[in-house]
This record gives sequence, structure tokens and C-alpha cells, in this order.
Amino acid sequence: MAAESPTTTTLHDVSDKLLRLILQLLIASPLCLVRAAATCKRWRCLVADGRLFPSFAGVRRPHPVAGSYHNDRRRGGLVFVPSSSSPVDGRHFSLDFLPGGSSSWELVDSRGSILLSKKKKAGWRRRCFPELLVCEPLKRRYRLIPHMEEMKRHHCLCVLLKAGEDGVSCWGLNGAPIPTFQVICMLYRRHDGVHDDVGTPVACVFDSYHRHSGGMAMDWRVIKGGAPVLLRGTESLRFLGRAQSSLFWSIEDDEEHLLHLTTRDGFRLHWLPDFARRSILRVSRHDGDYTKMSVICLQGSELQALVASRFIDDQEWVIQRSLGLMEATRGLTGYKEEYFRGGSLELVTADMGSVVLAPVAAKTWYFSVDLDTMEATRRMYKTNDHASVVAYTCELPWPPDLRACKLRCTRNGRGRCSHICICHRH
Repeated sequence: MAAESPTTTTLHDVSDKLLRLILQLLIASPLCLVRAAATCKRWRCLVADGRLFPSFAGVRRPHPVAGSYHNDRRRGGLVFVPSSSSPVDGRHFSLDFLPGGSSSWELVDSRGSILLSKKKKAGWRRRCFPELLVCEPLKRRYRLIPHMEEMKRHHCLCVLLKAGEDGVSCWGLNGAPIPTFQVICMLYRRHDGVHDDVGTPVACVFDSYHRHSGGMAMDWRVIKGGAPVLLRGTESLRFLGRAQSSLFWSIEDDEEHLLHLTTRDGFRLHWLPDFARRSILRVSRHDGDYTKMSVICLQGSELQALVASRFIDDQEWVIQRSLGLMEATRGLTGYKEEYFRGGSLELVTADMGSVVLAPVAAKTWYFSVDLDTMEATRRMYKTNDHASVVAYTCELPWPPDLRACKLRCTRNGRGRCSHICICHRH
């Protein structure tokens, strides 16, 4: 009896279930997922299938930064600057799909892959409750957020975007809307008949959530509860930053406290230690400990990195690192000792990893400090010197919006398209 000839096993013999497990090993690299999706139609279907990602809900997701957006001070539009660490094609991040064009909107915040913009207005209306819009540039879709009718004439202090802790976009998997973002609008309510322009802050939050009967409900509500807070005028609050679900402000006439807001508990007053008072502060998320927050403290030309508890009943503040900025920047191009006389420095932007500063006397001479190494480097803004220095970071969406195809490009390209393509979506 003749022996049976051995059969050849190929990758095509691997079941979808096993292949899906293999592809999940690429979850840390969106670029590898894109390349895998361009391999063949079967792989593309598996990668684009939403079932590839929910099993990793408890895994820390990657945060690849595509670049940053800036408000164009000269032309009145929005500018996108690609990240040098993750080069992308800036054409895919155009905001020309916004109603009225990008020049009709001004960026106010960003979280993950979502941008929050307000419509430009003139006169006294630009200080009132704004017309808002959230969008995802790479997916080229947006959602208009109406103003709160009963609050539409109140003075708006600031507008902030709060994304879900998992970072998934507000439209969710396969375009299905899920409650992973909130818009918070801080208003000023003036007390009638009281001298010195005394008023109180009012926090309103726009929620999107599922109805029990199906469909989506989206509406504004006023955050109630918490400690009573009095302000003297609309310039009394200064936004300091956020740490996880908490938002923080400094109060002009109160050097002893920070104003702490959560959408669940309302306002609280957070105690400040003596050494942090009368300083320029910024707050950001503390990496690795949900209960903590990182605080940047600028006193004159001395920069300190602090760690504190986010909770009111734990008042421990620890100085982790400090840096004398006059000495640290002495070797940088354009350095002048007169920039640091009197300690007149401005803290421009701050995040979890670095801080950007500039002398008040020369606001075109920027430098940044790495908060891990406490090293200062010159910060240049040559690419778009007409753009605002304030950067609104945009991450690549997660789960990734894959548009890999093997069809002939219908746009200006030639041959087969194996990268992210905007002419087809699969």
C-alpha cells in the first residue's frame, strides 16, 4: 500500500480564532496593524473586526501622538504640526470638513483623538455660552453641541473636554456612539445688588449616554453639590490642569486653596502648603498612581516638581525635584541673563512629561524642561511661527480606524495602495 504523500500546511489553514490571537500581539503598534491589514482581504477583515479589541479592555492602550493643532493667529484658521516621533501625512488631519470651514472655529481643548472647538463670535457674544463642536480629524466626522438655553447669556470662563478613561473615541467601535466623553463649561453667575462684582462659578456638563429604551441621549446638566465658592469678577479663576477625573483652578483672592471639581461631587477646596503659595502652578496626571497628581510649581526662576494627593482628606505634598532655571538655561542659544532678573518667567504649557516656559521680557525665546531628567532645551517654533504656542495634542484613534486597501487608488496615486488611504474604507 503506497504511503500517503505529506500535506503542506500554510497560514491559510490557521483558523480565524487562532489568527485573531496572533494579530492581538500587534496591539501595541498601530503601524503593524495597518501593515497586517494590507496583507490580504482575510487579514483586513479580522483586523477591522471590533472583536479584536474588546478582549484587551484591561490592557494599557498605546498613545501614539500624531501631532498637535494650533490656532492660527495670522490667518484665523487651524494649523496641524505632525509629530517628529510619529511621522504622519498631515493631509489626513485636515479640518476642512468642519461646517463653515476651519476658520470658523477656535480650538479650546483636546483629549486623545478628539478635538473640542468653539465657534468664533464677535462683540459681547464671544464671552457668552459658546456653540461647541467635537470632532475626530482622522475619521473626518464631527458632532455639534448646542448651548444650554437657560445659561446662554452667562459669562463663560472656560470650556474643557473630558474623555473616557480608556481613551476610546466618543463614537466607539464600528461607529457606535458610547458614553466616553463629556464637555464641561464653567460659567460665572453674578450676584445682583452686590458690590465688587461678586459671583459664583457654575459648572455645566454635557453628557452622552445610552437610554434604557435604546438610542442615545445627550443633554446639559448643572453640577450640584460641594463647597460654596465666591469669586470677585470673571478674571478670578485660572485653570491649572487636570488629574484623572479631577479639574483644578487657582483663585485670585485665595492663596491657601485650589478649586477642585469633579462631575460627581461638584466643587471642593484643596489645601495648598505654605511653600507652594504665591507661585505659578500647573496640575497634571501622575503616571502610575491614580490617587496622586503631579504639580509644577514656578517660584521666580526656581522650578519644582511636586506630587500630591488628589483627595481632600490627604494633604501630603512631596517635592520630588527642583531646578534653578537661570543656571540650567545658561548654555542655550539666545540666552540672556537679563531674562531672569526679577524672576519674570511665564509657564506657557505643561503636561505629564515636560513644561514649556518663556521670559516675560522675551516671549519668543521658549525653552522646555524634561520633568524626568530636569534638563532644559531650547524650544523652536519655526515651522509655523504665526501659530499659537499652545498645542492641542492629537493622538491616533484607538481602536485604530484602518483604511488599508488593495484597490487601485481613485485619487492621485498610482498602483496599489498599501498604507492608510482616504479613497476607500474597509
